[in-house]
Amino acid sequence: MKIDFMSDYYPKVKKHVNYMHIVDAKGIDGEGVQIGAGDVPFDELCKSLNLDIPEVAFVPEVWQGHKDSGSGFWNALQYLHNTGLR
Repeated sequence: MKIDFMSDYYPKVKKHVNYMHIVDAKGIDGEGVQIGAGDVPFDELCKSLNLDIPEVAFVPEVWQGHKDSGSGFWNALQYLHNTGLR
């Protein structure tokens, strides 16, 4: 059974969120890809997060994002900022 993140999952959990580790994934087992390279609909997600729970703190999580002086982390943070997450 395929679950749609934005219509099936997000509405159920948003009221329980007080901190987020934001990640992306590709397919059923492609976790840890750079944020924006996977299947998460970040344009829609960022708009919803800004409207529904704007006060919630977050940190991007990327596989080995700490390497090269944190370049994976900083790239993910910049992507989320460019997508509109505040």
